[in-house]
Amino acid sequence: MSFFKRFSTTIVTRLDTLVGQIENHDAVVDATLRDTRQAVARARVRLGRVQRDGERLNNRLATERDNVQRWAERAKRAAEDESRALECLRRRRTAQRRVAELEAEIARHDDTAKRLQRDIRAAEERLQTVQRQRNRLRSRESAAEARRVLADAEYPPCLEDTLERWEECVLERELAVGELAVGEGDPLDDDDELERDFSAAEDDEDLRAELQDLLRDRDSNKDQGAPR
Repeated sequence: MSFFKRFSTTIVTRLDTLVGQIENHDAVVDATLRDTRQAVARARVRLGRVQRDGERLNNRLATERDNVQRWAERAKRAAEDESRALECLRRRRTAQRRVAELEAEIARHDDTAKRLQRDIRAAEERLQTVQRQRNRLRSRESAAEARRVLADAEYPPCLEDTLERWEECVLERELAVGELAVGEGDPLDDDDELERDFSAAEDDEDLRAELQDLLRDRDSNKDQGAPR
């Protein structure tokens, strides 16, 4: 088990233990989440170093593979000089041995990087799960607390009297506003009478005009019906 996985297991175990023992669950969960985030951050930094080391190993491997090919070509060119050709082949073998060693080291290195990536993903998934659980429990706790407060609330005996007096005050103010509106309408009585007089006169004029129209229509019909 990797260091990071052991650390994550310890964090989760501590969380389960403390949540069962300490009353302030929210604070315990927040502290555990903070520790987990720090561990994930450190693991990501370590993964970055591992990945950079992997790039350097792959660059060295590419160089040694080039050396293998280069010393083989040199041995061919130095075939007429046996000692030089043999020396080129010895260096080619050295390059081949380094290639094999680097390939094995890179395989181990890649395996370490993959395990570290899996550990980080698992820790992040666990972190998200705990965060969702915390948020859900916070909401449930708040709702339960609100229901408890309402259920346990003891109203003072005088509360009903207070509400009744409050309603009386509101009614008094409403009535006062209504009386003021009526009082404000009194000075307008003269204006209303004048308005009625003018309206009646205007109605009479309209009726007279309508009567004249009817009389004209009657006279017109008579003229049309008279013999020519």
